Amino acid sequence: MKLRKIITLLILTGAIGCAVCICHTRWSQAKMESHLAGNPSNITTITVSPNPLHPNQKPETIEISDDESLKYFSSALALSLHEGYYPSHRRTLHTACVHIDGILWVTIGLYPSRGDRGFTVYYPYYASSQDPQYYWISLTGPVPLPLLKLYRTLCDIDSR
Repeated sequence: MKLRKIITLLILTGAIGCAVCICHTRWSQAKMESHLAGNPSNITTITVSPNPLHPNQKPETIEISDDESLKYFSSALALSLHEGYYPSHRRTLHTACVHIDGILWVTIGLYPSRGDRGFTVYYPYYASSQDPQYYWISLTGPVPLPLLKLYRTLCDIDSR
């Protein structure tokens, strides 16, 4: 009898955990899709992992957490140009985890473009019910230093 209760409790715990994970994923995706449609959310952190498969690339993570860079990126992302299935700028793909409202996160792909000073965003990054789309973010005007350093670091990786 005890064993049956334990097994039932484990199954219920697993089912609740899966439901929470699915709800979190859908909520995060809805926030990001709304953001890309021009309705900005509060981006609280961006953590970028440069492509580890690139030759001579050391595993490292770059975090952007200063308010000025996050506001700039958030605004640029909301104003991004939707390119559909075929990006106009594409080089080495890097992974970025974008934290929204402090509790949600979404993984996107970033392609830096050296010539046009900007990023192509690849979203959704992981397989989902929709095909990935590309969005162009142009880095115009005064770019906050941490974001500019991230851009230059990713471009330098591409040129190695």
